[in-house]
Amino acid sequence: MRVSVTAALLAGAVALALHAAAWGAAVSVVAKSVHPPPLQSALALGGSALLLRVINLASHRRRMVAIGAILVAFGIAMVAAPLDLQFAGNGFMGDGVDYAQSRDKFERNIPVAGGDPEIQFKSHLGDLFLAGVDRMFGRTEDSPGIAYRTLSRAGGLLFLGELLLVVVVLRGSRRACRYVGLALAIPLVIGFFGYYEVGYMSASAAAFPLLLHSMRRRTPGHALEVGGGLQGLHAAFHGFGLLGIAGGVLAALRDRDRQIWTALRFGAFALAAYLVWLLVYIVVFGWSVMSDPYSGHIAFRHLTTSAYFDRRLVHQLLSWRAVTEVGMASLAIGVPLLVFALVRAKSRLERHASLLYALPGLLFLVVWWPSAGVGHDMDLLLGAFAGMMAAIWLASRTPRIAFQAWIVLAVVHVMFWAVVADRTMERIWITQ
Repeated sequence: MRVSVTAALLAGAVALALHAAAWGAAVSVVAKSVHPPPLQSALALGGSALLLRVINLASHRRRMVAIGAILVAFGIAMVAAPLDLQFAGNGFMGDGVDYAQSRDKFERNIPVAGGDPEIQFKSHLGDLFLAGVDRMFGRTEDSPGIAYRTLSRAGGLLFLGELLLVVVVLRGSRRACRYVGLALAIPLVIGFFGYYEVGYMSASAAAFPLLLHSMRRRTPGHALEVGGGLQGLHAAFHGFGLLGIAGGVLAALRDRDRQIWTALRFGAFALAAYLVWLLVYIVVFGWSVMSDPYSGHIAFRHLTTSAYFDRRLVHQLLSWRAVTEVGMASLAIGVPLLVFALVRAKSRLERHASLLYALPGLLFLVVWWPSAGVGHDMDLLLGAFAGMMAAIWLASRTPRIAFQAWIVLAVVHVMFWAVVADRTMERIWITQ
């Protein structure tokens, strides 16, 4: 088992090296598309900076009051300042806007919303939520858009609730509070300002801290099961959450005394929370669960050969264009913060667990080909990188490191919107 863990750590180091090697090519492209980030990034970074400052100065009681107040204010901001549907004249919400504006497309994407007794497996809980809100608002031409906005707000509430859970379980420690402060600044939170997609719902804010907390305890508690269950819940919203489940199982193997037991418990509770909904669909509602034809044809890059997917060209991994796309995705979703945090970390356990937790997402982001383009599949890219939560946990160790991490996150926000604004890597459709 020790050999397999060592091999996984080496694979993680290689994956990070591949990402870092791609950053140069990516910067040479997106540097031309840098724009001032919109209000939503300013709110995220401002709330984060304020909370980090208060934590360093306040007593335990005042820290708790500050966290509660800032999280409430942040939740209000998510509703009061929705995202524009375009940035720098470029749409970045994938097909979500089309689904929200077309009743017919919405029902074809979510059959149960149109009255068909079937639900698609790829994002079954997310689709159920959207269909439920759509039905609540009368299945009108406007209700799909309301459903997407409501999902975004529900995701934001779940995110903030998980951050509060981490603070409670860790008894309001300064490190837990700094974790919350940094979490408010990660690019994932952009999705909670009204992103018309589902993929960003696949990442859990609490799974990694709770898993690591359980690994440090001599006597098993319930943090492990809760963390696994939350990650499984997020996977039910969108299947990319399976990368977080795989990362949690790998990280659990770093537990020195209870490797297999910890991994099995985390995986079992995660899979239960992911799959238990199928019984509800089949037994309670009488629906059938179907495989979305697109989810069964996810495109992956070949190492040395190009291929066509859905009338678009997939460049081989060993090409400038593919390397640039990997680097753009990596910069935009915050992989540089993981590198920074691993370099500054002191605890060997935390360093290894973080790299193992991030490994599935790091590898997936290298080989996966975002079919709509990097700038249009941002929700999926954000959801695939569960390692961001491990990165901000490592970076929350001291006030100085947390401040430096905040600066890295500010740069990440600039890169995020530069990638969204970039048009040089747009997909070209083959008409014949």
